[in-house]
Amino acid sequence: MKTLTLMFAVCLFAAGGLQADIIPSFDFPADMTNLGGGEWMYSYTLDLGDAQRIDAAGTGNPASFTIYDFLGFNGAHSEPAGWEFSSSLTGLTPPNIIPTRDDPDIPNLIWTYTGPSLVLGPAFLGVFSANSTMGGFYRIGEYAAQATKSIGLTAGRPVQNHGEVAVPAQLLTPIPEPASMLLIGTGLIGVALAHRRLRR
Repeated sequence: MKTLTLMFAVCLFAAGGLQADIIPSFDFPADMTNLGGGEWMYSYTLDLGDAQRIDAAGTGNPASFTIYDFLGFNGAHSEPAGWEFSSSLTGLTPPNIIPTRDDPDIPNLIWTYTGPSLVLGPAFLGVFSANSTMGGFYRIGEYAAQATKSIGLTAGRPVQNHGEVAVPAQLLTPIPEPASMLLIGTGLIGVALAHRRLRR
């Protein structure tokens, strides 16, 4: 399957609404690693968009990135230097963004920039990972991010974006319908009767 790029954010940018700032990507199955013992690592590559910046900690606007509803999160994570991790059942959501998927019973993953240096886009921000007890399958989840506009009349103002990203999913074992069970039972009875006739 091709990279799950976040076309929603790009469409918003093209429409003149929110501007794409921090963009995640996830390649299935390459970015989903089986660590054994029922643990899976999901890795997200983050890029900073053109005409955007991430301000140094304590100056300007705080930069952050949230992945909503990361099912099966077991507390293990990794991130590049200069980023701080936290987890919460709701939020962190930048102003002006209303997520459609933020279940208060499933943890959200939050990374906040705490580095001492200004980062100018376009730039590769690194690989951010989190581990889950759910693996081998994914569903389309949601993310939100905030950075700062670096050029133009709105330079220095915060910019937010949100869109879709892959998150762990639970494989549900389908329960056979009564009609299917009846069909299977009838077939088994037929096999038993045919076997009995052959024995006579």
